[in-house]
Amino acid sequence: ALKAVPSGTVALFTPHKGKHGVSGLAEELIKQVSTLSMTNPANYSDKSRVALLKQYFKKLFGEEYLLTRLIDCGAVFHHGDLPQDVREAIEDALRDGGVRLVICTNTLAEGVNLPIRTIVVHSTKRYDYKSKRHVNMDIRDLKNIMGRAGRACKETKGLIIITNPTDFDNVTKVIKNEGSNNVTGFLYEIVCRIEKHIREKRLVLSNEIFDQQAEWFKQLIDSIDVSLLSLMAEEIPLEQLAEQINVFVKQTFAFQQATDDEKAVLNNIFNLRGDIVKPYVETKEYRAIKQSGGSIRLYKNVLELFDFENAVWTSTNDPLAEDWLQVIEKCMTDLPQIKSKIDEFNTFNRTNVTPDNIIQIIKLWIDGHTYKEISDQTQAEVDKILKLFTSLIGFQIQSIISSLIRIVDSKLLEKENRLSETLLYWPQYLLYGLKNRLQLDLIELGVTNRIGIIALSKVIQQKGFAYSELKTLKNYVKENSEKILEEIKNKIPQVSYEKLKENIDYMTQKNIY
Repeated sequence: ALKAVPSGTVALFTPHKGKHGVSGLAEELIKQVSTLSMTNPANYSDKSRVALLKQYFKKLFGEEYLLTRLIDCGAVFHHGDLPQDVREAIEDALRDGGVRLVICTNTLAEGVNLPIRTIVVHSTKRYDYKSKRHVNMDIRDLKNIMGRAGRACKETKGLIIITNPTDFDNVTKVIKNEGSNNVTGFLYEIVCRIEKHIREKRLVLSNEIFDQQAEWFKQLIDSIDVSLLSLMAEEIPLEQLAEQINVFVKQTFAFQQATDDEKAVLNNIFNLRGDIVKPYVETKEYRAIKQSGGSIRLYKNVLELFDFENAVWTSTNDPLAEDWLQVIEKCMTDLPQIKSKIDEFNTFNRTNVTPDNIIQIIKLWIDGHTYKEISDQTQAEVDKILKLFTSLIGFQIQSIISSLIRIVDSKLLEKENRLSETLLYWPQYLLYGLKNRLQLDLIELGVTNRIGIIALSKVIQQKGFAYSELKTLKNYVKENSEKILEEIKNKIPQVSYEKLKENIDYMTQKNIY
């Protein structure tokens, strides 16, 4: 990869993020550049751009973080645990030639066209945690990765280098267009897993048996329920439910893929779950469950666990209010859906994250702290914080809390009450690491960099500006953009400032009605 840098931008691909993948390769690159007579990518990069990226990474992650050290070599890395705004900054630098070498997983191959001249493949084998062994990557994934070479109008040719002889057979299949993998749908995979478990345990298909299984199995059944509810119309006569379920099943992609035996299992499972759905169709509650995006089991859990008369639901006006955070902590200790996700995270990552740890991190995140600051205050490594956000807090917990909030809102509406606006928007505060409606509205208007959003919102609030609709906010930013940007310029990293300026330019051209 280092030798290829003089001829153009290089992507060093690896299937893994850790020490046997991105992290290990990044450390090795730093070592080789500093101790051996190897090509230094920094000599082929834009030094001012490298300095700005260093400032940005240092602000977010700290001086000792691997990405902050790697950029000194004129190289970066790119994987799914990095925040979206950081990935965009890296992609921008690669796109305009500011940086010439990136170590990446397949996140760079998914929907991102960059002027990459050379792709060096570290390995075509990934570790499969179910079988606990290394397996060949899917041919379609390899095709997608190799298709990144010579793209984006700047390169007419691309070079792909396979470094490991054990990968040659797999790559030959790509070249010869052999061994393509069949595409299977999510529902089909779920049904296959259910059928396999039932067969191996020699169980009889029944809702009672389903309820006696482990949490991971119950979550598969939850997915069936969510699929069934999503297929149902807003109005469905009770006497037509069974007939409609059989129609739904035949319309699924899973049914088209299945063998005759699998079709029978699929039909049987859907009809069994139809018996569970039936009482909720009768009471019309299925609409609220469907709109929540959650499962019937989550709906029942929420009704059992929470008191809807509690003032916390209607009067909370601070996303970090202690009584509300106590509700979130109760979700993590008492809702099996979240408890199991925390356990899975700890098992997979060999950690011991507790609900108290998560609450502390959530408080710092919504309050606007950087990953470095969160790391310092929690004594957790930056990489662990990033992983927590991408695979647990910002995905699993956020999704379940979002469903819970919609369920509670529907129950309050039945009594002509309304969930507080702060709680209605709380899942977004958690997702973006923001704490007020103004900041969310700036995202709605197209501002994408978190540091820029927080800085812009502070200036607007200091000016005492009030607004009732997005168009008014947009016009205010447009009319005062020069003064606002001048005030912000030296308070945030230049990368954040340039992205903010770009976003504001776009915002002023966007039609808001």
